[in-house]
Amino acid sequence: MPGQMLKSTTPGEQAIRDYWNAHPCGDHQVGSLKANYEAFFARYDKFRYRREGHILRRLNAIDFKGKRVLEIGLGEGAESEQIIRRWRHLVRFGFNTRISGASLNPTASERNSLRATGMRQCLGNTISS
Repeated sequence: MPGQMLKSTTPGEQAIRDYWNAHPCGDHQVGSLKANYEAFFARYDKFRYRREGHILRRLNAIDFKGKRVLEIGLGEGAESEQIIRRWRHLVRFGFNTRISGASLNPTASERNSLRATGMRQCLGNTISS
C-alpha cells in the first residue's frame, strides 16, 4: 500500500555478531582449528588465496613503507600476515611501518593472537600482538 513503510529484513548487528561468533571464518571451509593452529592456518590460506588470488596481487601493489595500516574485521588474520610478510624487511632498514587490527569477534581475536605467536617464532620478534 502506498505510504506504508517496508519492514527491513536485514539482520541486526547482534544477529550478525552471534552468527560470526558461532561460525568462525574458515571453519566450515577447511575444518575447525582444534589444536594444530599452524596446519589450520596453512589450510585456510591455501583455500582462500586459491579462490581469491586477487588479494595477494593487490597487496603486492601497495608500498607499505612508512604506512600505518588498520585492518577492521580480522577474520583468520590471513591478510594481516600477508601485510606483515611484505613489510617486515622494511623494519630492518629503519622504516616505521605499523599494522593494527580490530575485531568484534572474540574467536577471531584469539586466533589472531595464535597466528601472531606463530609468526613471531618464524619471523623473529618484529611483531607484537
